[in-house]
Parts: sequence; structure tokens; C-alpha cells
Amino acid sequence: MGFTIISRELASLQRFDEDVDIGEDFLYALRAYSKGYMPYVVRKTLPIYDVNVRGEPSDIYWKTSFKRYLRSARKKALRRLIECVEDGSLKFSKRVFLRELVKHFVNALLLASLYLGPILILINTRLFLAGILVRILSMIGYAVYKKLQGYGLIDGLRNRVKFELYSTLILLNLPLAYHDFRKLFS
Repeated sequence: MGFTIISRELASLQRFDEDVDIGEDFLYALRAYSKGYMPYVVRKTLPIYDVNVRGEPSDIYWKTSFKRYLRSARKKALRRLIECVEDGSLKFSKRVFLRELVKHFVNALLLASLYLGPILILINTRLFLAGILVRILSMIGYAVYKKLQGYGLIDGLRNRVKFELYSTLILLNLPLAYHDFRKLFS
């Protein structure tokens, strides 16, 4: 568990962003740093407890509405870019960025395969069947994985498509978020 202690002066100038639900304290500290405030990080060695309640998965991405994804996609893309900053040096890691980019690109392709399927059948039946096979294996594998985590099978499939939409939004918002990222570190 961590605490973020903020002076009253800084709290009146800058608020936490409710749309960024993971890593919001790091983003807040970077924004404060860009305004001339100096964040201090105090770390102690404490035990880490991960508490899971049976039958109650706690994945925030699955519970977030798609409307909220649309509203906060640019901010979440900015947070993804901030994750590419190496600890301690504030240098941008191209390796981490490329890994993130490939992950979101693959998810966007999987989502596009839902819509490209009918077009592929007109072009080449074998290509269509190969695409359908990959898609089915991907969806079944993910649904089984989520079933083991406590979700229902249908919820797992629905949430997979929802995550692919989220990932596509992140991919499309990366150029805009990079502009924000450059402003933050200039």
C-alpha cells in the first residue's frame, strides 16, 4: 500500500484525474514535476499481500463501460507511454514502447478480423478459414483463461472483444498522447 502526500498549495493547483484508474499517482507526480514541483519517493521494504476473493474477479478493465473507454482513451494512452519511461532516469525506452505498440496492434488486428472475415471469403477461402481458425482458438483460449479466473464463459468472450476495442482505442490515441508526453517532459 502506498500513500501520496500532497501540499495544500499543489492540491489546489492540480487535481487527480479520475479517468486514469491505474498509475494515476505516477502521472500526477510527473505533471507536478513539469510545473516545477519536486516529488520525493520513499520506499520501504514491506510484505506484499494479494487478496483474491473467490468468484469476485477484480479486473478494472472488464468492469469499465465502453463509454468511459472512449472518454479516457487519450489519457490511458498517455499512461501507457509513461510506463515506457525507465525507472530513475526519466529516459524513454524504445524497447518497452515497441512491445506495447505490438501488443495493441495485434489486439487491433484481432478485432479487425471480426469485420474482415466476410471480405476475406470473397478473396480467398483458405485465407478466410485460416483467419477464422486463429480467431476461434484465440477466443476459446482467452475464454478458458478467464473462466479459470472466475468469469463466466460468455463474459470472458464479451470482455475479450471489449478489451480489443480498448486496445484499438489506445493504439489510435498513441500519436495524440505522444504529443502530450512531449509537452510533459519539455
